[in-house]
Amino acid sequence: CRGASGWVHVDCLAALATHEEWMIFQDRGRLSRWSHCSTCREPHTGALDVELSRRQWRRLRDSSSSEEEEQHMPRDDDARRALHLLAMVLRRAEEHEAANALDELASRGLERGGLRDDLGVIRAAITRASALNNQSRPADALDVLTGGDLRGRIARCGNPIDVRSGYTYAMAEALASLRRDAEAMPYAAESVALAEECYGPEAGPTLSSKRLHAALFACTGRLAEGKVMLERLLATQTRVLGADHPHTGYTREVLDQVVRAVHGA
Repeated sequence: CRGASGWVHVDCLAALATHEEWMIFQDRGRLSRWSHCSTCREPHTGALDVELSRRQWRRLRDSSSSEEEEQHMPRDDDARRALHLLAMVLRRAEEHEAANALDELASRGLERGGLRDDLGVIRAAITRASALNNQSRPADALDVLTGGDLRGRIARCGNPIDVRSGYTYAMAEALASLRRDAEAMPYAAESVALAEECYGPEAGPTLSSKRLHAALFACTGRLAEGKVMLERLLATQTRVLGADHPHTGYTREVLDQVVRAVHGA
């Protein structure tokens, strides 16, 4: 903590987040108390990020009444995005059951919000595909993304950048998981460009897109280029997220695999 004492109780942070989940700042917009410090506005990293993610999940899981469940059902883009990022943190901490349940919760919230227009159908499809990718079901995810004229619907909605970013990343992830790396590469490259424009160069979705893009370079035989890209990404994640953050650790694992492949080439 950057405060005077240098320490803060996780219980206190969890209590604050429970009572006031979102903070509004004129310069930074809407930040989640579960993921950001209310004093310095920096994102939580490392073990704190994982522990608060677990506590938020327990709060959602232990909601007993239908009224509470309805209250916690994610209805807007910010809430759904927060749940998906939370699921990613939990999945890296080997909390697969909890992560899958959060993905399903985000999907159900979108469906309850109504699918009367093209944009609603698109968001539901991308949310569902992301959940299937996270559950190691890339073929099912690809079926969702390529069915129902999804690309045509996106075009008819004016190609909103956040939707295109989510779609291209989900497509790249599904194709890469199916070892269709050459097909995945253009989607991954587009995903990086869109995420940078939509969220910024060092935001979570952008860093995830960059890791996938770099890994695809290595998988398609461009090991040296992939290694350099992953080294740069790892340095950025270590600075932004912290060395012990699950996302940083995952990038380190991918880089180690590429380094071994380079030495064995």
